[in-house]
Amino acid sequence: SLLVGFTVVVVACGVGIPAGLVAGYYRGILDRIIMRTVEVVYIFPSILLALIVIAILGAGLDRVIFALGLAYAVPMARITRGSALGVREEEFVMAAISYGERDYNIITREMLPNMVSSVLVQATLIYAFAILAEASMSYLGLSAEAPTPTWGIMVTQGQAYLSIAPWVTLFPALAIVIAVVCLTCIGEPLRDALDAQRGVQEGSGDCA
Repeated sequence: SLLVGFTVVVVACGVGIPAGLVAGYYRGILDRIIMRTVEVVYIFPSILLALIVIAILGAGLDRVIFALGLAYAVPMARITRGSALGVREEEFVMAAISYGERDYNIITREMLPNMVSSVLVQATLIYAFAILAEASMSYLGLSAEAPTPTWGIMVTQGQAYLSIAPWVTLFPALAIVIAVVCLTCIGEPLRDALDAQRGVQEGSGDCA
């Protein structure tokens, strides 16, 4: 389940971050096209969008990862685009543009490193929600199948033994809860730590 959640984060970041960066950097008509598309998709809840993709492609763990990755790429694109709009107005980005730096270098070397904190917070939340969503789909029989040991399958199989061995269901359920709560709580302190570190580096640069 942890591996599935991590893979979903990779897919969501691989799709959402480039889309948000391009929209936030170029703005104009390209921004409107990308964000109107994102907003249309955003109408659907992530789990519902994933179910629609699974209904089209069929059930299976690899399809669930792909579907959840696409679903959670939407909020990642929105967060990235909002951060990119703010960073693009910074003096160091405007200076790079005036020097004639290539757009790719500006986006990857100047903008993206200064957006890491916001992206990481969203990634930790996606990680938590992906674990929960995959467990729900496994419970419904839409994801992995036995004997693949995901927490959702363990909860489903343990229902048959609730009266004589409730821990068979209880422990996987607790693992889901603990993982989701921990990942949710990691995001904010991680962002504060990164922002503080960046502030120290900027202060050292000013002193130099």
